[in-house]
Amino acid sequence: MIGPYQIILAIIFVLTLYTILKVFQKSKKNKTNLLNESITSTEIKNINIPETCPHCKNPNTKGIRICEWCGNQII
Repeated sequence: MIGPYQIILAIIFVLTLYTILKVFQKSKKNKTNLLNESITSTEIKNINIPETCPHCKNPNTKGIRICEWCGNQII
């Protein structure tokens, strides 16, 4: 027969497991986000965006990766 103490212990056990899993998921997500941010910032630093579009030869005044004149991808 299950008494009130066993029910309370079972609830505490389940809540503890839930908390541990949430903390683990957050730490895993944070590590993934940090890795993605470091890769992105490194890639951005290494990209040289040309001043003119290689397709239509118009100036890239905004310094973006898609030409504002023809719509083609510059890089």
